[in-house]
Formats: sequence, C-alpha cells, structure tokens
Amino acid sequence: MNVLLTGNLSALTEELSNQLCIENKLVLVANEINEKVLPKKAISFSFALREEAFSNLFESYNFDAVVFLATRSEHENRNAGTLEELSVVLRLCYDHKVSQVVYISSSEVYMTENVTTATANNEIQSKSLDSDSYLLSLSEDLCRFYKNTIGLNVVIIHVPYVYSINISDSLLSRLIVKAKQKGTVDLPGANQQQCDFIKDEDVSRLVRKIIEEGYKLSEDVIDIGSGKPITFLELSGMLRSEFPQLKITYSTDENSVPIPVFSEIPRRYYDWIPLSELSSDFAEVVKNIEDDAAKHKPIWTLLKEKASKYKILLQGLELILGFLLMEFLNRVTGATVQFRFIDFRLLYVVIFGSVHGMRIGIIAAILACISSIISFASDGMGWQVLVYNVNNWLPFVAYLIAGAVTGYTKDKSENTKKFQKKQMESLEEHYLFLYELYDQTLKNKNQYKDQIMSYRDSFGRVYSITKKLDTVVSDAVFQEAISVLEDVLDNQTITIYTITPDKKFGRLAVSSSGFSEMAESSIQLSRLNIMMDQLTKDDVWFNRDMLKGYPTYCAPIYDEDRLVALIMIQEAAYTEMSAYYMNFIKVTSGLIQASLVRAANYSVAIEDKMYLQGTRILRNDSFSEIFSVRREMKENQLADFQLLRVNNN
Repeated sequence: MNVLLTGNLSALTEELSNQLCIENKLVLVANEINEKVLPKKAISFSFALREEAFSNLFESYNFDAVVFLATRSEHENRNAGTLEELSVVLRLCYDHKVSQVVYISSSEVYMTENVTTATANNEIQSKSLDSDSYLLSLSEDLCRFYKNTIGLNVVIIHVPYVYSINISDSLLSRLIVKAKQKGTVDLPGANQQQCDFIKDEDVSRLVRKIIEEGYKLSEDVIDIGSGKPITFLELSGMLRSEFPQLKITYSTDENSVPIPVFSEIPRRYYDWIPLSELSSDFAEVVKNIEDDAAKHKPIWTLLKEKASKYKILLQGLELILGFLLMEFLNRVTGATVQFRFIDFRLLYVVIFGSVHGMRIGIIAAILACISSIISFASDGMGWQVLVYNVNNWLPFVAYLIAGAVTGYTKDKSENTKKFQKKQMESLEEHYLFLYELYDQTLKNKNQYKDQIMSYRDSFGRVYSITKKLDTVVSDAVFQEAISVLEDVLDNQTITIYTITPDKKFGRLAVSSSGFSEMAESSIQLSRLNIMMDQLTKDDVWFNRDMLKGYPTYCAPIYDEDRLVALIMIQEAAYTEMSAYYMNFIKVTSGLIQASLVRAANYSVAIEDKMYLQGTRILRNDSFSEIFSVRREMKENQLADFQLLRVNNN
C-alpha cells in the first residue's frame, strides 16, 4: 500500500513512520520534516501542501491511505496541520479516490464540564471552548462532510496528550526540559483535574491496523486513551520524584486540557489495547530527554547557527572593527618606509567585498574614502585642493571600483552556487518522480499481465466451477458453492442463507470454514430492510454506506421470480471494493443459482423415490447420501446439524 503522512509532523512522526513502513510504502510531505528520525524506507518531500507539486504526488503515487496529523494544543509548532491544509488534502483524496483517510485530532474538542470519560456507548457532543478546540471542531466537521455527503472513507481519532520515549513536540517533553533547566513548571490544569497520556507507539499501532485492515464502521470518531487517567497532582508527584526541588504552579483554566477518553471500538474490531502506561515509562522518558540535552553541539556549529540569526548585525560589527583596525595600521605604519607602498584601505575594501559581496564592499569603500578624507585633512589639505585636483580622486575611484568588482564577483559566485544547488534539487525531485512513475508502471504491467493470464484461463475456470456444481443434491451444491466462492473471491467470510417461504427469515445453509461460529444461524429479514428493499434480480447489493449489521456484499438467488437464497460476503478488504470484484460475485452467483434451481427441481421430480409414501421421511439410500454430505460439511466447519435417533418402541 502507498501511504501518505502529512499535517503537523512535529510529533508522532517517528513512531508512525516506523510502524507504517513495515509493510507499506510511506511518503511524508510537510514544510518542515526532521529527516533524522525517519526510517530509510520513508520518502520525504519538503514543500507546502498548496503547491502544485503536492497534487502531482497523488498522480504519481496513487495513494491508498492518507494520515493527517492535526495541530493540537500541546504543540508549539502551529504552522502545519491547519484547517486550510486539511481542506486541500481531503479534496485531493476525493479526486483521486483514496480508500482510507485517518485524521488524528484531540479530545480537547469535548467540553470538560461534567465529563470525565467518554465511552463507546455514550456520545459526547463536541463543544469548543477555546481557539484550538474550535479549529479542531471545524476540521472535524469538514471531515464529516466529506464522509457523510461525498462518501470519502474518513475516520477521526481523538487522542489525549501524547508522550514519547524521546524528546518531541509534546507537553511532557517541555515540562521535563523546563524542570531540568529552570526548576519551575506551569501545569495547564487544576491539581485535581484529570488528564491522560498515551504513548505514541500505541497510537501508531492502531493507525497501522486501521489502514491495513480498513475501517468499515458507521461511527465517525474513535476515542482512544491509556485507560488509566491521572490528575495533575499525580503528574506533579512524578515530576518531583525526578526533580525534588521543582516548583509547580497550576492553571485555573480547565478548558484547554484534553479530557480522558476511551472507546471499546479499537479492542472489539481491531484487537487493540494500549500497552504502555506513563507511570511505568516516566523515569525512562526523563533519562532519554536528559541524555539528549547532554549531547552538546560543537561550538563552531552553535556559532554558525547564532550567526545566521544576526547576520546584518554581525556584518555591521565586522565593518566597524575592520575600519578601526585599518585606521590603527595606517597610523602605526605611517612612518615606516617598508609599509608606504601598502594601502591598508584598499586591502580593507577588497577583503570585505570578497567575503560579503557588493553591498558590503561598497559600504567598505565608502568607509575607506572617509578614512582618506580624514587623512588628507590631518595633513593640512583643504577641501578645495581635494575637490579641484583630479589626481586626488584616484584613491576614491580605486576603492569604489575595488569594492564593486570584488563584491560583484562574490555575489555572482554565490548566485551560481544557489542556482546549481536549486537545479540539483530540482533534478533529484524530477528523477525521483520518474523513478516512482517507472516503479508504478512496472506494477501496473504485472497487474495487467496477471489479469490477461486469468482471462486466458477464464474458460477453464468456468468449466471447473460448472463441474464442481454439477450435482443434483442441494446440500452438495451448497458445499461446493462455498468452495467455489472462497476460491474465486479469495474471501473467508462468506455465508449462504436459504429463505423461508414467507420471506421473513433466512436460515444458515453453509458458511466459510471457521466462520460458522460467528455467522448467525437465523436472520430476521426485516432487520435488513434497507438491503432487502434494494435487492434486485441478477444484481449484487453493495453496502456503500457502511451500514452496521449489514454484509459488505449480498447476491440474491432466484427461482424464476421467487427469492430462495442469499449469498453474503460479510467482510471485504479495501482492494475488494470494486466493480471488478462485484462482477466476480455476479458471475459466480449466477452459476450457483442455476445449479441450486436444477437440484431443487430434480428433488421435486423424484420425491416419490426419496420419501416414504405419504410422509416426509427419507428412504435409507437418500438419507445416507444427504447425511454423508452433512457430516462432511460439519467436519470442514462449513455447517452444523443435529442427528436425532427415534426409537419405535
């Protein structure tokens, strides 16, 4: 699967990337990406989501799933994961038919008044109480619009505070760093207010399961948490256990804290539970953050980082210090014969022009000219002589020319380097794009080749199916039908129900091996009224709205105009939700329909030979035949039956 990870990548990125790269091709896109924490298999692009290059990625990679990380209140980086970026991503996902979108939001959208825990059975209305939660609420409304109105498969995951073993853009990391450096921290809630911390590894495991297994539920939101919320007083106790002299203050604003939430959906449908607990990991988190802070950067690296922030100020300081040094050398060496042929002013101009470019070179030339004027004045030369004697102009012209030429050469060299670097980056992106396009072309070629080969073998396949279904015993037809369906559709959640004459109930005739325990033995058709109303002859019903309690596909079996059976595919992967797959179901169910009707008609025709005269009691040979089929079906876990012995005493 091709997966896109975008939004606010300042947190959760490292663990999500590690999880999603296990069996998928991962692409990350954001303005700022810390590539040091990414696995080698991950592909990253640094540009704005509004740029055309971002939409081109959807064309070249044909993403199967997209994960968008929203900006939560605990983030310091607020330049990504915005509502505007989400709108761009959702529109592109809809245009390119992305199968699954996961939006990771925060439980801070819920109101904190009179709420302690959210469960799967109790719906909580989101009520925004500050700017962060208001923007998150608007973003979630946009996701619901795309899901409910347009049909994009979007799931929203509400998380509380997220912590990581390593330093990250999170509340816990900042609290530990401040406690270490300043000895005082400000907690965002009251001392008895509940909060929750979930580990990034637990969140990433659930996201991976949702992407790889698909999300077919009608619920828009999944609430997850550690399941063991704590109070800020307990959090302060953990901090003081590591920093005994720490001073802690509490906030009176309770509305900006994500409330503890927990839902049964992840455990029930994805076999997911949180495996980590903050109280157990806290000491390790503190140790790792302290170790990371202890890794001092080289002094030269720190100086370069600081210099880039104060470039203009440093250049001005260099000019002044250079000017003072130039004046000092001129005065010290003025009486020395050896230095009379050395022009320190010209050297000053050439050095600054060569190092800093034309702008600084011209300024240095002007300062050199001022120094010359001061020198002429100190020698007793009047301004009239200086102005009207053309020979006195030569030093000034030389300084200005030297500053302009050396500065121009420096600027030209820098511009050439920048252009070449930009051209190199452009070529790298271009060739990377072509490589991915070539890789996708090869995959498409292999896929089409497999399809062509299967089409060439289609006559043999149809013959094989027909041969398997060529029997006149109804139970044997059901047994072979399941085998055929599992083989052709590559699905292990198939059930076949026979319909009672009054069309009120469906009785389980056969199911996929191992699925019989989960399949209902009898279904009330009125409960599936939406499906039953839309069922038509020679067509396959698809659960487009992901209705809960309904199968993904259902194919009706008719005997002329009478509904006699239903073939249901209970669960289907995202790759199986296509017209190509529906065609398979339609063709196979058509073959099964013909065999079932033929077997039923044959049974009616030979009733006198099958049953004792005037009864519905099977003769020995007919009973033995049906019993052997039923026993084989039970042994293969395709169906169940009860055998009753009747004594004639």
